[in-house]
Amino acid sequence: PVLLNAIGGIKLTVAVQDAEKAYSLMKEYEEEFLRSVLCPSCGGNNILLVSKPGTRNFITAILTWLFSSYAVAPEQIYQCQDCGYENSNLPQNNALNN
Repeated sequence: PVLLNAIGGIKLTVAVQDAEKAYSLMKEYEEEFLRSVLCPSCGGNNILLVSKPGTRNFITAILTWLFSSYAVAPEQIYQCQDCGYENSNLPQNNALNN
């Protein structure tokens, strides 16, 4: 996991003519997956991965700005946009539990 962030995550290579289709498929899969995850607090499925406000992320932003080649990943959390529930882990996928 540490090395994965250091090299920029998982890379997918596709032919130029297939780029739009690949992007569309990935976006469709992500949207479908997020629709299947319910908030444990309110039962809604409007959960997004957002940057967590706080001192650590503020310092990260300053360091990234000062040392433009030294990027530190900001801390992110999953947040229900309906009720405000926050967790560092995505709630269990209901489709996997059934």
